[in-house]
Amino acid sequence: MTQNVISEKKAKSKLKLSMPNVFVILFAMMFMAMIATWVVPSGSYDRVEGPDGRMVVVPDSYTVSDSTPVGIFDVFIAVPQGLTEAAMIAWAILIIGGTWQVLHATGAISAGIENMVTKLGKREVIIIPIMMLIFASIAAFIGAMELAIVYIPIMIAMCLALRLDVLTAVGISLVSVGGAFAASLTNPFTVGLAQQIAGLPLYSGIGYRLIVLTVFLGVGILYVLLYARRVKKDPRKSLVYEENLNFIKTYKESEVLEHRKEHKYIGALLIVAFALIVYGVLKLGWFMFEIGAVFLIVGIVSGLLSKMSLDTITDHFIEGAKSVLLAALVVGLARSIVIIIENGGIIDTIVMALVAMIDGLPHAISVIGIFISQSIFNLIVPSGSGQVMITMPILSSVAEMVGITKQSTILATQLGDGITNILFPVSGVLMASLVYAKVPYFTWVKFIMPLLIIWTVLGCIFLVIAQAIQWGPF
Repeated sequence: MTQNVISEKKAKSKLKLSMPNVFVILFAMMFMAMIATWVVPSGSYDRVEGPDGRMVVVPDSYTVSDSTPVGIFDVFIAVPQGLTEAAMIAWAILIIGGTWQVLHATGAISAGIENMVTKLGKREVIIIPIMMLIFASIAAFIGAMELAIVYIPIMIAMCLALRLDVLTAVGISLVSVGGAFAASLTNPFTVGLAQQIAGLPLYSGIGYRLIVLTVFLGVGILYVLLYARRVKKDPRKSLVYEENLNFIKTYKESEVLEHRKEHKYIGALLIVAFALIVYGVLKLGWFMFEIGAVFLIVGIVSGLLSKMSLDTITDHFIEGAKSVLLAALVVGLARSIVIIIENGGIIDTIVMALVAMIDGLPHAISVIGIFISQSIFNLIVPSGSGQVMITMPILSSVAEMVGITKQSTILATQLGDGITNILFPVSGVLMASLVYAKVPYFTWVKFIMPLLIIWTVLGCIFLVIAQAIQWGPF
């Protein structure tokens, strides 16, 4: 009997070891992209200057071009190219990781979370919807999926204090940001740009999108809460039980909490920094360079407030940067997949094929076809604004021909892009978040897939209703 148990454990261990590393997954996708450049014909649309100065596609201008298949050596060249193009986010991840280690070493984060948990008592579960609503509110107005990377370390510390797991922390961050990005109210990179291209009043139709956003977030929050309650009740039901134990072992608790005044100052500094980042993104056009600079300042100042020497601050910073180095590299590898497809000249061909699929659908379900096609295209071009520049000029023309309102078309592209942002491994934000929390990709897929199916069904329902009521400009 004992021997059977041991054999079963060994079998499970071997099965676990057979799960591919995130690097293996991304390299496999890179080689799949290479093969696609040999199979899919090359072609391109003409492009003209768009409303924001960037180049947009001209509908009905697709022409076949000479094939430019990507070779094996080109695949490896795409890796440093991807790291170069994704350097802005990669460097920000390193800085955030370094700063977070300094903050953690001060004891301020542990003290703040301990104080919060003590005050909440048995009502501690309310912190999850509160944090998700805060993160979602920011994403609903400014987009910026990349901010999820900033939230992850804070949520990990909070969830470990609440005796939850790191998967809950990732869920809080990505589900809130992903859901709000998918049903965004005024995201300038998707909604604003798409409405400009389609010739609609800027941010019009916000009332209907608010209904979609409310339902999406309500379902997402409930989903994460149910999982968190299950883990709280029985930690062994965690999907990352072993990974969570290993994470806790390597997660160094800060020393005895001594500098109470300094903790308050550091907490205030962190609040001011987040407020400044939100204001900068909203009003000043900030992105990852500016966000990284703010975190760098926070790391130095918090260390000095905690009476650390400059050498000690530097040591903690380097240690933190090392811990997220893999996450930074993953962002570059995800970008490399897109570079291979671009070099093969097959992006426009894929767009043409997807549009042809929509054009052949019955009028009543064409809007769902746009939703599905945009979801597929998100595997090729994970950038929201990049997708809009390529697909919106074509889709808006096709939509008019088949009787779909422009607002419905834009909502379909939003949902198609946003929902799969937290599923497809080409998303640098997703993969970096998972690597930081040490959550295996396929474990995340197992966790998130039921919610994505629910969101997809809800999205289809909202799109059909939008088309039925002929949702117009306002």
